[in-house]
Amino acid sequence: MASDKLHVLQSFRGIAASMVVVHHALNTLLYYHPIRSSFLLFLCHLGKYGVDFFFVLSGFILTYAFAQKKQNPVPWHRFLLARFIRVYVPFLPISIALYFFYTYYPHFSNGSRDLSLWTSLTLSPSGKPALSVAWTLSHEILFYLLFSVMYIGEKYWKILCTLWIIGIGMVYVVFHHSTKNTFFGFVFSPYNVEFLVGYGTAKFYLQGKSIAKEIYLALLVLIFSLIVFLLWNQWYPVRFFTNFLVAIMSALLILKFINSTWTPPRILLFSGMISYSIYLIHNPVQIFIVRLLPEIHSLILVFIVLLLILFVVHLMAWIYYQIFENSVTNQIKKRV
Repeated sequence: MASDKLHVLQSFRGIAASMVVVHHALNTLLYYHPIRSSFLLFLCHLGKYGVDFFFVLSGFILTYAFAQKKQNPVPWHRFLLARFIRVYVPFLPISIALYFFYTYYPHFSNGSRDLSLWTSLTLSPSGKPALSVAWTLSHEILFYLLFSVMYIGEKYWKILCTLWIIGIGMVYVVFHHSTKNTFFGFVFSPYNVEFLVGYGTAKFYLQGKSIAKEIYLALLVLIFSLIVFLLWNQWYPVRFFTNFLVAIMSALLILKFINSTWTPPRILLFSGMISYSIYLIHNPVQIFIVRLLPEIHSLILVFIVLLLILFVVHLMAWIYYQIFENSVTNQIKKRV
C-alpha cells in the first residue's frame, strides 16, 4: 500500500518536471521565434508553477517518509548526509560543465550572466549559478537543514516551524521586495512556505483527516479557476498570490490521489523516476534544440517541437540518471 502511494507521488514529480520543461522550452521558442499566441503564453506561465508543485511534494514526501521510519529513526546527520549526496552528486557534473561552457560562450543562453563559481559548486544563494534552476535546489537544501531538527525531536521542529512561518510573514509584509536578493530574503522567502504546506498536508493525511467531497470540489474548482484567470490575464494583484494558490491546489491534488485507486501510467512513473535528472539537464538541452531550428511561425510546429524537446530531454535525462543518480550516487552512498 505504501509503495502504491509513493508511485502516485512519483508520477506527480514527473508531471511537475514536465511542466518546467514546457515553461523553459516555450520561453526559448517565444524568445527566438516570431510567435504570437495567448494560449502559448498561458502555457508558458503555467509551466513555471511546476516548481511550486515540486516544493509542496518535497515537504509532503519528507514528512511521509519520516512517519514511515518513526519506529526506527536514523540520526539527523545521516539523514542530512543522504539528502546532500542525493542532491549534490547529480548536480555537480552538469553545474561544472555549464560554468565552463558559459564562461567561454556566455551568449549561448538567453542572456549573458555574471556567474559565481562558488554558488555553482555549493548552491550558496549568494551569487548566480551556472545552472539557472539551481536557485530552487538552494531552497531544497535549506529545507533539509531545518527539517533535520525533526530527527532530533518533533517538538523542536514544530517550534522552529512556527518561528519560521512568523519570520516569513513579517519579512513578506514589512520588507516585501527589499530583501529579495539577500541571504535574509532567501531564508525568509515565501517560497519556503510551500515546503511547509507539504508538511502540513502530510500531517493532515497521516492523522486520518479528510475534507468533505462537496467542500473539496468547491475549493478545487474555485482555486483552479482563479489560477487560470490570473495567468490568462497575466494579472498578479499581490506578490506570490498565484504561487500560494498553486501550492494549495497541489496539496488538494495530493490528498485526492494518494488514497485513490488510480494507477499512474508507466510513462508518468518513468518521468517521475528520472524527474531530478530532467530538472537538471533540460534547460541546456532545450536551448540547444531550439537554436538549431529554422524560423517557426506555425502553432502546429510549436507543439511538434515541444513533443520533440520532451522526448529528447527524457532520453538524455535517462542516460544522465543511469550514470549519476543510479550508478555514481549509489557507489558513493555505499562508501560513505
